[in-house]
Formats: sequence, structure tokens, C-alpha cells
Amino acid sequence: MFASSKEAGNTAQVALPTGTLGGTTMDPRERLQRGQEATAAGRYQDALRDYIWFHDHALEHRPSLYGVRLSFALWYWLELAKLYPEARRALEKIRDQKTTHLLSSKGDRETFHDVEAINEKLGCERATYELFAKLDLANPELAARCANLAMPAIVKLEDFQMARRYISSPDDMLRGYGDMLNEDIDDIERRPPSKAPRRKAYIHIYVERVQLLLEILRGTNETEEAERIRALALELVKSPSVRKAVRNALAGKAKRRQASARAVLKRKRRAAGRKTVTKRKRRITARKA
Repeated sequence: MFASSKEAGNTAQVALPTGTLGGTTMDPRERLQRGQEATAAGRYQDALRDYIWFHDHALEHRPSLYGVRLSFALWYWLELAKLYPEARRALEKIRDQKTTHLLSSKGDRETFHDVEAINEKLGCERATYELFAKLDLANPELAARCANLAMPAIVKLEDFQMARRYISSPDDMLRGYGDMLNEDIDDIERRPPSKAPRRKAYIHIYVERVQLLLEILRGTNETEEAERIRALALELVKSPSVRKAVRNALAGKAKRRQASARAVLKRKRRAAGRKTVTKRKRRITARKA
């Protein structure tokens, strides 16, 4: 679900606040750190200035910061927004400008990734879904390139039919995920020991991808196919210990999904019961009248 790192020059430019140091040659990582320090010191305008610069220019200097730019950097930005509402408005402005670019056929997959990541951090997955639905009609080629990025939002909004249209072969998709996991685990084994929880992170990514695929298949009533894909997801994992971790994680998600389904059913029954009681009261009132 990760995008390539060729984003520089493809995003909508947002005017920097007055006094920006956008022309300096400071390392992007230092600029991000400086924004965090400014937030902690209560210099919110300075922090926002640094976060905007990092979002707009970091990849021009260090393409390897692609992931950081759409994860940690946005998280720091939202932490600032809790203290300084103008920060949220600035982020929404960037999101809206890039959305307009996409709908005007001026954006690309990286632009869509920006919008999707911002919406995810803002809790606006519906906006991602609605944007993708428009691209699906107006720009099918771009929609196809962005489908895997939009898939979590599509599934969250339960448009399983749309999601399924963009999965030509569940087997091929899953085997691709499996190959990436096995390669990542092999890479860990070749490297010196590290305190970074990379193994856990790779397993989490794989499980999330498998679970998303299973939800789509179940949502389109392909129950038997979902069970087959679930079994294949375990078979594809080469390491016995990693396979066990994946099995446990999928089992945990299945239990939570079942609990959630029971809770939804219970709420529906309560709502239906209240409607029945209301109808009875109305009939009794009408008879008395």
C-alpha cells in the first residue's frame, strides 16, 4: 500500500505563512524537529510554518522521507492542531487544493496519496471515498492507479462492489503481499540486530492487507473464496514463527469482527423493538380517541 517516492513537483503549492524560511537549505529532518520544538515551546505559528515547508519541500531534498511525510509528520501536525486550530485549517486547505487538482485531471497517484493520508489523519475517510468515486467515473485510468490507496476508505464505507471491481485476481494480490512479507523478514535476518520493531510492523502490514481483502470478499458474499484466501494467506508465509503470529492476529481480528457484528445486530433489534412499542402506543391512542 506504499507509493513511490517521486512526488516532488506534483503537489499543489500552498502559500507559506509570512516570515517563512522556505529558501533555506536546512535538512528536512531538522526542519521537522524544529517544528516539534516550536510546538513544545508554544510558538505555534513557527511550528505550522515548518510543517507546511516539510510537507511541500521535504521530498525535493530527501525522497526517502516519503513515508515519514505522510505518517509521523502529519501526526505532529494534528498534535499542533489540538493547540492551534489554524493548523487544522491549513492542512484542510492543502487537502482541498490537491482534491481540486485531482478532479481537474492535474494530479497523479502521489497527489491522491497525499489526500488519502490527510483524510485518514483527519478522520475524513468518507471524503476519500467520495473523491475516488468521482475519479472512478471521470478518470478511470487514474482511479485504477489509486485504487489500492483508496481501498481502506471504500471498505469502511462498505461499498464492497466497487472495491471488488478493482481486484482482478485475489490470488495474485495475496501472493504479492506474501512475497513482500517474506522478503522483508529475510532482510531482517540478514541485518544486524535492531531495537526497531520492524518484524512486528511487517506482520501488521501483511495482516491488515489480508484482512481488507477478506472483508471485500465477505462483503460480496464470496464466503468460500474468503476462507480459501485466508488459508492461502497462512500458507504463503515461509517462517513458522511469523506464520503463527499472522494466524493469531487474523484470529483476533475475526473475533473482533464477530463481536462487532453481534453489537450491530443487537442495536438493530433494540431499534426495531422501540419502533414496535411506538406503533402499539399509537394504535392504543388512536382507539381511545
